[in-house]
Amino acid sequence: YRKYRSKTFATIIGQNQIIQTLNNAITHDRLAHAYIFSGPRGTGKTSTARILAKTLNCNTDLNPDQCEPNCLCKRIESGQSMDIIEMDAASNTGVDHIRILNDQVNYTPVECKTKIYIIDEAHMLSSGAFNALLKTVEEPPKNTLFILATTEPHKIPATIHSRCQHLQFQKISIPDIMKQIAIICDAESISITETGQRIIAQNADGCMRDAISLLDQIYAYKGHTITEEDILFILGAANIDSLITIIEKLTEPSPQDLMTELNKVFDSGINPHHFIQELLALYQSIVQLHISPDTPAQLDPDRQSILIRIAKQWSNHHHFNIIESIAQLESGLRFFPK
Repeated sequence: YRKYRSKTFATIIGQNQIIQTLNNAITHDRLAHAYIFSGPRGTGKTSTARILAKTLNCNTDLNPDQCEPNCLCKRIESGQSMDIIEMDAASNTGVDHIRILNDQVNYTPVECKTKIYIIDEAHMLSSGAFNALLKTVEEPPKNTLFILATTEPHKIPATIHSRCQHLQFQKISIPDIMKQIAIICDAESISITETGQRIIAQNADGCMRDAISLLDQIYAYKGHTITEEDILFILGAANIDSLITIIEKLTEPSPQDLMTELNKVFDSGINPHHFIQELLALYQSIVQLHISPDTPAQLDPDRQSILIRIAKQWSNHHHFNIIESIAQLESGLRFFPK
């Protein structure tokens, strides 16, 4: 994921509204003096902060990918610029760390036009640290920009919130993750089916970093040719056909057939917690198909047609009862060791 980290605004995936906002602010010279970048992990918050730093400080008008090796943006990208300060709030939580920052913030930039402070996991700062940061964020020196990146914006005090412009990053969609996986696989000469890409994307839960890390793990295990079975083995997950069969058995009167199928799944070493989560996600798709049959396909046509048949077979009330039972089972499993 470090190799394929986005390096320009154009390569940030799934955050079009944020990129447009920042591009317009740069074009019209309307940048705020402090931003909060919030959203789930692996959605591009820190990458966007670094790209913003490069865009504001690059010495050339070229695309950063076309800059010379000694260009300022290359030093920013490698973390060698002394005017782009990244601080991990998880390990620098105390007020003393912020006091040091406050002392340094008044020095003018050495090589950049704009000095930028990127505070990662900003919600981890102590209340004393936030209080110490408050005045600096409210009235930073000229040509200084603060970016607070966080997965938990509700933990940042309202006094800080009110002094920052808040940009909310969204989970990355499954099609966008699949598209990026396909690009990486093409660049690395990795053979993987579209269904395999979809399994990885679905298990990433909207996090591009998790998707690429999982692909890397599977590649380390299997090499250049990756099958759906390889992915499911690494995930400890059930085959989609097994899940569909179990859902079909749920609608049949014979509990013995259902138990036989469940025993097959668990005898193969599937993680029960992961299995229930996948079963719940698949049945949510069935409910969605029952409500809106024209929902875009998430599976291949044959499997999709089976889900549509199951969706039409029962009433909404019946489907909601099943999904509620699966959800209760998932909740109950949390109290058992994995």
